[in-house]
Amino acid sequence: IKNPNETLIGSGNNLKVLAPTADFKYYVRFEADCGISDFDSTSIIVKPIPVVSTSDHTICQNELLSIYITGNADSYLWSNGLGNNDTVSVSPSNNSTYYITASLDGCNIIDSVIVTTNSLPTVNASENIGICFGDSVNISVGNIGDSTYYFWDNGIGNTSFSKVKPTVTTTYKVTGTRNGCSASDHTIV
Repeated sequence: IKNPNETLIGSGNNLKVLAPTADFKYYVRFEADCGISDFDSTSIIVKPIPVVSTSDHTICQNELLSIYITGNADSYLWSNGLGNNDTVSVSPSNNSTYYITASLDGCNIIDSVIVTTNSLPTVNASENIGICFGDSVNISVGNIGDSTYYFWDNGIGNTSFSKVKPTVTTTYKVTGTRNGCSASDHTIV
């Protein structure tokens, strides 16, 4: 067998050749006893490998995430039973890896999307409290240290506890934030 440059690359009935990176034509010469010979050729058509672009993501627990795939593939197939679209929506409660098989003209490539899921902070505001008009009371948030930042509405600000003196029944909402994820609770006084 010779390559297009007329370089002999081997002889015998079964030859293995390196996979070419572009279309390639091989020439074969058959020789038998009594001076019988024949020529033939075979072509190897190199199909392009699909190109896909994905991104890993970090989300908060229970958050809905749309994953987009871009590239030149003519079809996609997601693992985890997510279907065959170039966009899927997921809401993992734990860190997850999603695999995508992209196909182009019969050639496949597999890529992955890693979704890191940050847990929500635990926010426990004081129990609801009844007071008499003119009295004040301390309200607080429990599990200090679970969240990196607490913020109360109603002008209280970012403290773990505060003394309040409402003139009417008032709801105080506190939001805890950690790693960009937030959760809230409230106290009614």
